[in-house]
Amino acid sequence: MDPIRERCLSKLTNLRKVSSSPWCSEEYMGERLRGSKVIYHPKPSPNYLGTGTSLDKEAFRAHSRKSLQAARGCEMEIAQRDVYTINHDISKARRYVDIIKEEFVNCW
Repeated sequence: MDPIRERCLSKLTNLRKVSSSPWCSEEYMGERLRGSKVIYHPKPSPNYLGTGTSLDKEAFRAHSRKSLQAARGCEMEIAQRDVYTINHDISKARRYVDIIKEEFVNCW
């Protein structure tokens, strides 16, 4: 969030959700939204799920853990976007979801 938007957030009384790209500073977003009723809505990079024939489980687990730690104390909702292929491997997508669930249990 740039300083102009940050000054305006307090004036947006009906703001319910803030979406962020995979390239934003999750720590910064977490700091700004912690304790508010605004939902932090990060979108993980599509590269974890959509590239390669196998899921790099440890890299995705580390990424998920970092996101969850940055958002601790926030309302949070995660959405995966911009994945165009999973290389015909539905188990890759299932494992991806399982990792997110496990990290929620471990970190949240």
